[in-house]
Amino acid sequence: MKAKAWSSLAVCALLCGLPWASSAGEEPGARARAIELYDAGRYAEALPLLQQLDGAGSADGPLLYRLYYCQNQARDPAARETLRRSIAKMEEESAAGEGLEAPFYLVNAYQRVARLSDMKRIAGETTTRVESGSLAEPTTPIGMFRLGKLYDDQERSDAALGWYTRALEGARESDTALPEAYVAWASRRVAESARESGDDTALEASLTQVAESGSATLDDLDLLAITRLRLGRYREAADAWGMAVRAEPARADRARYCGSLARMASELAELPAAAPDGRAWSELSGSELEQQMLERATEVRERVAAAAQPGQRPSGDERTAIAAMLSEQHARFVAAGLEYAKRGLDLRQAAFSGGYAPMVFHAKRWRLPGR
Repeated sequence: MKAKAWSSLAVCALLCGLPWASSAGEEPGARARAIELYDAGRYAEALPLLQQLDGAGSADGPLLYRLYYCQNQARDPAARETLRRSIAKMEEESAAGEGLEAPFYLVNAYQRVARLSDMKRIAGETTTRVESGSLAEPTTPIGMFRLGKLYDDQERSDAALGWYTRALEGARESDTALPEAYVAWASRRVAESARESGDDTALEASLTQVAESGSATLDDLDLLAITRLRLGRYREAADAWGMAVRAEPARADRARYCGSLARMASELAELPAAAPDGRAWSELSGSELEQQMLERATEVRERVAAAAQPGQRPSGDERTAIAAMLSEQHARFVAAGLEYAKRGLDLRQAAFSGGYAPMVFHAKRWRLPGR
């Protein structure tokens, strides 16, 4: 899972701030309320409060950056000038060396005007101050996130991941809220590292945080479900795919099919570890998995249809034997299908091509009539 391009970092402009005394023309609590609305992504509501703060002369550089972002979202032509003013203020504030807020936002602002060398320079100068002790290490989750992001801006992934992890843990332990965008960004970066190292347990935990942040994409939820499959947590994999269906129903056909198979797996006693020829499912090619699903579905359809014919309905021991065979074929079908799903392949297309789409959703089609 790759980090998103820097142009997608607008969401990382969210920032928790501290209230200050009101100035003339400024409504008491306007700053805190503006930041609260901004952090929640309610930019249209935050905009008039930020304009009020600017008009009262109460806007520092980071607050001006928020104003710029809200204006930009509203397609206000004034946004460009606001961005210029925010950069000028934040350059002064960053030079004063007081905290991480101004350099954190200044880096984002530089990125927006394509001053990439300045972006890395400010990020590097700030982290160097922290490392030398001239700037105190952050003690709050949001400060830890800011420092992690400043390391990220220099492509110093190891240091960034350490601070992201501390930020997420600090938020959980202190019950301190981080903006959804911060949680999602940090969790994705930690998840990327876990994926590269092959640590499915850590990957699942990080992707769960992304899902719980409310900012998960269809790809995030699909990867979460696949990771849970690899861990053998079928019901939870189905839950992740269910979240994907609710999040983007128009694009979630794969999630519907995969989620249904995962639910079936959670209800079966056991899935076979190998295909009928003795190979592990992971050793089969995609086309071989398709063939396995088709053969299992075809065999069961034919046997169920035969048993439904007049005068052919089995009873007693014969019915018990047939039911056991159907159950075995069902388990093989699900096992092959889930391996197919793990690879990100189009289960819906395979099911339609093979004519067994209803069998993905209805367990009763794997049983004899009357049961």
